[in-house]
Amino acid sequence: METEQIPALSMTVAPGGLKIKPAAEGSCERQPPIPAGQPIRTTPDGVFVGNPPVLLFKPATLDEVRRGAKPACGVRMQRNGPNVVLVAGEATLDALGRALVGGLGKPQVFDRTGNTDKFNLVLEFLGDPTSPIFSGPNPDTSPATPVAPAPDPKVVLEQLGLRLGPDQAPRDVIVIDRVERPTPN
Repeated sequence: METEQIPALSMTVAPGGLKIKPAAEGSCERQPPIPAGQPIRTTPDGVFVGNPPVLLFKPATLDEVRRGAKPACGVRMQRNGPNVVLVAGEATLDALGRALVGGLGKPQVFDRTGNTDKFNLVLEFLGDPTSPIFSGPNPDTSPATPVAPAPDPKVVLEQLGLRLGPDQAPRDVIVIDRVERPTPN
């Protein structure tokens, strides 16, 4: 095993400082405790149901959050045409960086801000089409209503007072020193 360096991104506070305010405690919708032994699953629209199907938790939709409803706690991402929509409820900037990996197609985004506050955010940015979030059909957009591409994620983050820059991340790799054909017995 050896360790090699691969391209990654780092998130830092831009020179003008953060332009977002921390969220108040209780400003997101928490998932209620799941009954012991209750198998659960998540439907494509993010609804947590049990077995037998009993509604356990239904987070606010993106439209509801944009109209002022409390977001679900944590970070959720969904597609919107060529864009990625990230909804964060009381999420740290570190959690935001980890979530950005899915929309940016990068192996790692390091939080180098030093900020531990929690934020409520709705971000829409142009996604990397090779990212896993773009595999499969897009349930949010029909061909009759095309969605205009959103700005690049770096532009969206700069509006928040954050900056993405190049970085390196370690990755373990297996090194094969020698290969031989087996000898007959």
